This record gives sequence, C-alpha cells and structure tokens, in this order.
Amino acid sequence: MAEVGLLEWADKQPDWIRDALRRHAARPGFNLEQEDKAGVTARVRHVGGFTADLPECSPLSAEHLRANSSNEPRAVLCSLGPVKHLNRLAEEQQLRFATDGITIIYGDNGSGKSGYCRIAKKLCRSLTADDLLGNVFE
Repeated sequence: MAEVGLLEWADKQPDWIRDALRRHAARPGFNLEQEDKAGVTARVRHVGGFTADLPECSPLSAEHLRANSSNEPRAVLCSLGPVKHLNRLAEEQQLRFATDGITIIYGDNGSGKSGYCRIAKKLCRSLTADDLLGNVFE
C-alpha cells in the first residue's frame, strides 16, 4: 500500500528526483555510493543550467523497491513498556503499536503521550532524542 503511494508521488516529480529515488532504493540501507552521488549531482547541475550534457536517468519503479526490501530483515516496534520511574508514566502499562499500518496516539494533556514519544525516539536513535527524565515525585 505504501509502495503505491510512493510510486504515485514519484511519478509527479521531475526526472532528477525520480532518478535519485531509484538510486537510494537500489542500495542496501538506502546509502548512496560515490558514483550515485556523482550521478545525482550531474543531473541537478544539468537541470540548473550549469551543464549542457544530459545525464542518463532511470526513474524509480516497483521493482526497485521490492529488490531492496525483500532481502533485508524487518524490525518492527510492537510496544513500549511496561515502564517504571520514568516521567510520570503509569507503571505496569504498555503502549502497543500496530505491526502493519499506522497507530494514532491521543489523550488528554499530561496523559503520557510525550513521555512515550521520548522513549521511542531514544530507542530508535532519533537525531533529536530528548533526555529521559525520572519521576521526580517518587
């Protein structure tokens, strides 16, 4: 389902973006090698009018997405908890996530949404992970 949405979005993008997406999807871990970076740079320079040479461009397709994802093991965060002495989160409770699809978390102010978010960001190595705070009332 997500593949279809990504491909529909990619089809509406300029050729250089579609080529860059293909290059990312074709590499394990989505990490570009030097030749890929040079290819994307050449395409962007052409679009910007800096070069007259038109580099080769191959758009992203469903095969590129399947080739990368089927070989790699998939990590899924199924739940958080039970937690103790963290923020003011209720002890012995567990926040469960959908293993396929999306989970929407809602609640009143002070119900623990941000606390669980801080835990998830720390676990998943977010670039902007906040410090985890103990429960100052215990």
